[in-house]
Amino acid sequence: LLVDPERWDTPRMFHEIFDKPQNHHVLTHTKGDEAKEKLTIIDRYHVEFFRYVTERMKAIPEGDGTLLDHVALCMGSGISDGNSHNYADLQVL
Repeated sequence: LLVDPERWDTPRMFHEIFDKPQNHHVLTHTKGDEAKEKLTIIDRYHVEFFRYVTERMKAIPEGDGTLLDHVALCMGSGISDGNSHNYADLQVL
């Protein structure tokens, strides 16, 4: 919302990244290479979107710098292993 306030009143945008709907939560509980590949695609999408947001913030003037200069950002996951609901060794950026 900080980087695209003109979209506040528009429907949530959906970025289709698969040929059919996928349930992210179900994929985190599914074993096998196919599920891991799909989760990698979803993770890549999230990281690329995080990059987009930070680049937009960097381009927005705010006070004596940019919007990015005046915020604290955190990106990560609430769980490290969906099958065991393990939260050890979480990677946070």
